[in-house]
Amino acid sequence: MLDGSTLGGAGYGGYVSMRVADGTINVTGDATLDAAGFGGDFIGSGVPDIAQGGFGSGGSVYLHTEGPGTISLGGTTLLQAEGVGGDGQSGGDGRGGDAEIYGSNGEIDLGPSTTILASGWGGSATAGFGGAGGDGTGGYAQIGAYQDSELGTAITITGGDVSLQANGYGGAGGAGDGDAIAAGAGGVGRGGYHSFFSEGSFTGGAFIDVEGTASLNLGSVSVEANGIGGIGGSGANGQAGGFGGAGYGGYAEFSYTDPNGTGVGSGTVSFDNLELYAQGFGGSGGSSDTGSVGDGGSGFGGYASVAAFAGMLTTGNLVLDASGFGGFGAYGGNGEGGDAEMW
Repeated sequence: MLDGSTLGGAGYGGYVSMRVADGTINVTGDATLDAAGFGGDFIGSGVPDIAQGGFGSGGSVYLHTEGPGTISLGGTTLLQAEGVGGDGQSGGDGRGGDAEIYGSNGEIDLGPSTTILASGWGGSATAGFGGAGGDGTGGYAQIGAYQDSELGTAITITGGDVSLQANGYGGAGGAGDGDAIAAGAGGVGRGGYHSFFSEGSFTGGAFIDVEGTASLNLGSVSVEANGIGGIGGSGANGQAGGFGGAGYGGYAEFSYTDPNGTGVGSGTVSFDNLELYAQGFGGSGGSSDTGSVGDGGSGFGGYASVAAFAGMLTTGNLVLDASGFGGFGAYGGNGEGGDAEMW
């Protein structure tokens, strides 16, 4: 977006897939599957009154089996479907896409380290004065170890440490001009969540799902659907700093079920450690040269759960955290916890 433009272009991630049916995929080094989307930034030389950063939406990234084949990954693995809003006089919104590892047959060996990213990042108000940071909303990050009751098959997934992230990060607010334009507020950060009502149908969050006779054996596992509000803009010439953005935790869940009533058989589910976070962090109020800092944003916890309706889950440490933390400011933001449940 150049001088004279008022809106950056939208950027949408595409579709990336690694899949196997009867064969074998063997990657001895690192593997990266990337379908991130980036909104356009303001790159002009002037001082715009209006220049909205573009919307960024993550695409779809899948690593999966469609038969009795094998996927073996020897190095670090990254699945990325993040959405990043553009920077401008006001930040563009960013929404995470869909990043999944799954199957109902065959084997997947993930190697020593795997990261699955479906976070949304709001753009920042970096040009001009007084703009708000963009909102960031997490998408859908999942590992699914399923069974096929008709074929009598189930997947085996093994690997080392795994991080699933469907976080939402609000962008930073814009600075005040020291006169008539106040500092802008930070954007709202929302962890991936489910919505089927007035906002339209949207499914998000960070999940690990296991069915029946499937096996899932990993190292230390972190499942995150946090919401982090953006920092307020800075005040100038005695102006107060901008308000911090609100942060809303989303859905971070583990479930072990037997939907077809076949029992778990020889299926095993074990982790070195399992941590699930659905935290909300309010953004800090913006700074000021000689005035007061801005008020902190509110933080609201989401929903973190472990549900073992079938079989046995074996893990070392277990953490479920749906805390809410208000942001720092002249008036600190409210903090309200969500729900953390073990079934």
